[in-house]
Amino acid sequence: MCKQDADAQFSRRETLIALSQTCRNLRRFLRPYIWRRIEVFTGMRVSAGEILNTEEQLGLELVRQLEIVTIRDPDLAGYVKYVSSIGFAVHRRKIASDLIFDCQCCQCYGKGLLY
Repeated sequence: MCKQDADAQFSRRETLIALSQTCRNLRRFLRPYIWRRIEVFTGMRVSAGEILNTEEQLGLELVRQLEIVTIRDPDLAGYVKYVSSIGFAVHRRKIASDLIFDCQCCQCYGKGLLY
């Protein structure tokens, strides 16, 4: 993903999150769009304004997003259609096996989300 695409995706997601916080009806409508994609990649901006550069930062961000959809709010798992992690390979296999274990009890298990 090029930097322009990444920035556009970040801006889109932040806008949807801001709109979803204005009222319950919008939140219900926008949640599927906000959580459709879980992506983590080198150079990614996160809500705190931080830019992710190290494998540790990327791994923590991926775990943070996956924790939200598997533990904090399992209803979100049904919205996830795409999971992507680019820029780190060392921990990817471990994270994927942990995700499979965590997802056995949620709706996204068996939908082909892990590649």
